[in-house]
Amino acid sequence: RFCRVEPPTATPSALGTLSLDLSTMAATWEIVGGADKGGILVREGKDLKSPATKDRLSTGAIVEEIAKEGERLHYRLKSGSGPLEGWISVRISGKDLAVPKTGAGSGAAAAPAAAAAASGREGGSPVPSKIKEAAPWVKPAGGKPLQQA
Repeated sequence: RFCRVEPPTATPSALGTLSLDLSTMAATWEIVGGADKGGILVREGKDLKSPATKDRLSTGAIVEEIAKEGERLHYRLKSGSGPLEGWISVRISGKDLAVPKTGAGSGAAAAPAAAAAASGREGGSPVPSKIKEAAPWVKPAGGKPLQQA
């Protein structure tokens, strides 16, 4: 069976666009430890023996993940108070100091859901599931409607 492909008749703006803010791709963390000490300790380097910064990262602060190696997190401060960038431990002695933030806009984990929502597709899939959805301008040769699986 052959198909005839015709160019789209709608303008690109009428077809809609999907755009993602790449800054939302980084994981976001919330600082939950250190309430009794005015925040958690921040170090200048990954190593636990690297110099500590003068200030602590405040409890409740929101940070963006730059890198994560084991229980160590290299972060950039998004909200709250403390050093703008540094290394923290996400857990010490089984106690969480920082936890991944969940929900919309929470980084890489939210990106597929955001893409699906922006695409307006049912079922939450950001990928078209049918030929008619992926390429609405494709028409079968002979003018008969396409059979959907």
